[in-house]
Amino acid sequence: MHKTLLPVVLVALAGCGGGGAKYHVDDQSLATASVQEKQGILAASQEKEVAKTEQQKAEADLKNVDNDLSIAENEYKTAKLTKDTAQLNVKNAQMSGDVNRQNQAAHDLRVAELGVRSADAKVDWLNKKRKWIKAQRDAADDHWAAADSRCELEKAKLAQQKGIKPSKDFDVMNFEQDSMKKQQSYSSSRMDADKMQADVDRLERDYQAQLQTYNTAKASAN
Repeated sequence: MHKTLLPVVLVALAGCGGGGAKYHVDDQSLATASVQEKQGILAASQEKEVAKTEQQKAEADLKNVDNDLSIAENEYKTAKLTKDTAQLNVKNAQMSGDVNRQNQAAHDLRVAELGVRSADAKVDWLNKKRKWIKAQRDAADDHWAAADSRCELEKAKLAQQKGIKPSKDFDVMNFEQDSMKKQQSYSSSRMDADKMQADVDRLERDYQAQLQTYNTAKASAN
């Protein structure tokens, strides 16, 4: 049967994680295809948009957690200084012989120590959260790459169905292998990110418990 030779562009790109499809089919070559014929392509394109939204959210979340972490690190430094001051006050109170002053200084030191623990727990939690969000961003990048590769695979399959063969080395199998490889990468990175969430949640609970203990000690009667 006669093959229609339309200007399909098949490009091999340098493959890299999150870099999108390795092989491409020019959209113009499929301009005459009906919407019904393009259902697979349209579905993959929609998935690309979903992945793009995931990328944007991860980037925004990363900026937010970076800001929160900077604040938390400063809070930890302040808590350490407060503890150092409280330790000096304990020494001075001991030399004064004033029991009331000693009791107050000891209480203040205990509160300051709890403040350091709380601040330290917050930094630990946000550090882990930052790693988790970076893993989510990596997964979003891999998701976009997988969706892009799937989109090109759908185009290649449609081109083959319509009898379009731009060159002798055009092979839908190449698109299928690339799509499978990128889908596997996405599944792996998605799983890695999901596994980290439990640790993030645990560290947040630890921080909240430390914070509650600290706040209770601060509010207690001297």
